[in-house]
Amino acid sequence: MLLVTAGVSFTALVFMLVASSIGESPLFNLSDYLPIMIVIWLISMNVFYAPALAMLEKFVPVAQFTVVMGVYVLVSDLIYSLEPAIVGLVELFGAPFTFLFGGAIVLASGLWFSNAYKTWSATEQQSTSSQSLTAVGLKPFKIWITAFLFGLAVAFLINVLPSQLESKLIHADLGEYTGEIIVSGLLLLTALAAWALSKRVTVDNMTNTFFVSFVSIILLFFVSMFLDGVATLFPLILVVPLLGLLSVSAFPMAMSNAGLKHKMLAAGLFISGAEFPDSFLEMYF
Repeated sequence: MLLVTAGVSFTALVFMLVASSIGESPLFNLSDYLPIMIVIWLISMNVFYAPALAMLEKFVPVAQFTVVMGVYVLVSDLIYSLEPAIVGLVELFGAPFTFLFGGAIVLASGLWFSNAYKTWSATEQQSTSSQSLTAVGLKPFKIWITAFLFGLAVAFLINVLPSQLESKLIHADLGEYTGEIIVSGLLLLTALAAWALSKRVTVDNMTNTFFVSFVSIILLFFVSMFLDGVATLFPLILVVPLLGLLSVSAFPMAMSNAGLKHKMLAAGLFISGAEFPDSFLEMYF
């Protein structure tokens, strides 16, 4: 828990420093160090993100883990839906305010989580199931591949589809960020679908749900590439519930390949695998 608190505090500090060093009249001239600060910021975020993600199993019974993931995906995807249009939002609110607001949110949520964890640990630790999904050893390759496939579907949606949609939907002019706005809408619907469908994913059908959803999503993306005009949106609408199911099942499925002692490492491997496709595609699109 100390690691999580330290990571949250340091990340919030970097956010605040970046906010104070950009703009028309910066308090500190740190522009030469911004690339280094961004790298430190990303590292410090993962320092608390992986342990916090691994703690999810401690708070709920195993049978309800996918339902909790539905809530988690709902919240995270609602926020994540802003990413395709993040440039427009930064231009709207201004870079200093954006970083300042981000730092405040990280710090407040980190402090809330720390207090909530202490309360839970003191009063309900005995009654809360902390068993792993399956009593197995660490299977890093399966964890990473599961995360990679999940990340590939999301990364394609975020990095490739916006430009594809703008070239096909020439009459749907929503300004400079038409493709990004449409993708943000799809992510918003995915978040709602994940929450609504989370109860249908169980430990028994989790693996089938994951692979059927992934293959179906890739096929629908492939079909959309050969359609023009409004017809392009029809396969993408079908992607929404499938991506919701994929999101709900990905993390529990990955964690089922790690024993209780390896949950932190498994969460780190999952984050690594999920982020890799996004980083790769961002270099080319």
